[in-house]
Amino acid sequence: MSAIAGAFSEYTKSLHHRELFTFRVLTEWHSIYGVFIATCIETGSVATADSADMAEDMIKELLLDEACWALDHNGLPNLYSTPATLSTWLRCSLFLSSASRYRIVVGEQGISIAIFLARGTMGEVK
Repeated sequence: MSAIAGAFSEYTKSLHHRELFTFRVLTEWHSIYGVFIATCIETGSVATADSADMAEDMIKELLLDEACWALDHNGLPNLYSTPATLSTWLRCSLFLSSASRYRIVVGEQGISIAIFLARGTMGEVK
């Protein structure tokens, strides 16, 4: 094991079950395309589905995969390189107070990811 990998391993042990990533997601109905869209405002990642629940399940899985890839490949700049639009950030801020919170613990080191899921008013996205 390299010195950097060893140092990272020791550092992540000290982070046991602390949230290394926090993502906020807005789920809205898109009236033109007839689908629910879940958008992570930090990463710009998007998932679409026929139901809000399915879109949220898909975005949680996508964010988990992206966070793990970023850690494995030293790709944090790529993870945050294309955030959502300002209008999405503003709409998300309106609904965050009622957001559901999910915590996912990853790997042997116990790295934790927090995902806040907010649902916007239906029919607003065009």
